[in-house]
Amino acid sequence: MTEIILVIIIFLLLVYIGVKEYLDRKERKTMINALMAKNAPELTNLEWAQNTKVNLKEQESEPDLVPLDSVSDKEFSKVIEDEIA
Repeated sequence: MTEIILVIIIFLLLVYIGVKEYLDRKERKTMINALMAKNAPELTNLEWAQNTKVNLKEQESEPDLVPLDSVSDKEFSKVIEDEIA
């Protein structure tokens, strides 16, 4: 029984230490931004820039280049005329 209580206490201490470190790093980051910023709007811009998340997705598109062997003469001339017109 006492082992279970000790394990729970140790687990809670580790969670407390982790949360405290997270909040300290977050506060340190804000303080560094405040030191770097020259005025209040610049500080706001720095904070917004850190909160943005970039989602890069690879776009699936068909290739622009087609092998010349697979294109007939009529199709080739049609594409050339479309490009010119």
